[in-house]
Amino acid sequence: EKDGIRADDSFIAFEEILKISKEKDVDFILLGGDLFHDNKPSPQCLHKCLALFRKYCMGDKPIHVEFLSDQRTVFKNCVFPTVNYEDPNFNISIPVFSIHGNHDDPSGFGRMSALDLLSVSGFVNYFRKWTDLNKVKV
Repeated sequence: EKDGIRADDSFIAFEEILKISKEKDVDFILLGGDLFHDNKPSPQCLHKCLALFRKYCMGDKPIHVEFLSDQRTVFKNCVFPTVNYEDPNFNISIPVFSIHGNHDDPSGFGRMSALDLLSVSGFVNYFRKWTDLNKVKV
């Protein structure tokens, strides 16, 4: 975003991924972290990202994914501890699941990240931070 030559490259690539996902009728998108290069992305960056999620991930398509784990346990650190496509207030056509990476990790007061904003806005199912590194289950 801050590079004069490559400023929009990541947004172009991200939009291409979302567009192809919609064309190929994928069941869901799994992000492995580092959606953002910084843990405090600019308002412009968040705006572009939210606009892309809204454009490509909302709609009337039926969801054929069943979340088998206990959602209240998996998403216990989230404001809304359920998957977004089961929320009657949203019309999600492509669910997005994500963890944070080492660039967009929770930090500062309240240990928040940009993914917390995407989660509370209803666009991303964020597995959020794990607080006990001695009990990690995969």
